[in-house]
Amino acid sequence: MGPIDMSVINVAMPVLSDVFSMAYLLVIGSLILTYGRLGDMFGFKRVFMLGVLLFTVASALCALASDIWTLIAFRAVQAIGAGMFMATSQTIVTSVFPAHERGRALGTYGMTTAAGLAFGPSLGGFLLAVSSWRAIFLINLPIGVVTACGPPSWSPPAWPPSGRWPRRSGAMIGE
Repeated sequence: MGPIDMSVINVAMPVLSDVFSMAYLLVIGSLILTYGRLGDMFGFKRVFMLGVLLFTVASALCALASDIWTLIAFRAVQAIGAGMFMATSQTIVTSVFPAHERGRALGTYGMTTAAGLAFGPSLGGFLLAVSSWRAIFLINLPIGVVTACGPPSWSPPAWPPSGRWPRRSGAMIGE
């Protein structure tokens, strides 16, 4: 959802604002390492699922925004969720697949990410042509619901295999 959302939004930039895009990218870029560490501490599945839920709710709030500043604020919240699932998704893929299948799994992951980036601008343009800018946020809702309600077999257990509870301060200093 993250890559397609980034590229869908880029088509709408003339309609929206440059500040709008920067809030999203700044939040993701500044927090993505912290989310990876939180995945180490609390389990990648938990951080991933929290990210999907936060992103989906924030997408609905973006669609309901009444002014540009509210939209920018909800877009920043959306970026918090996107950063969570973007930081943990590759780790989940590598933990679910055995070593001999990881190359194919990561290749498929990379291909779907690239497809989202490639088709996002066309999808964004189509949605803007047939509807309003709000549709570019509403498209995330069914994807988020399906991901959040998907079968448990899609992801590994919630805790890391070691079962070790790392120090909480480690997320801030990168331990």
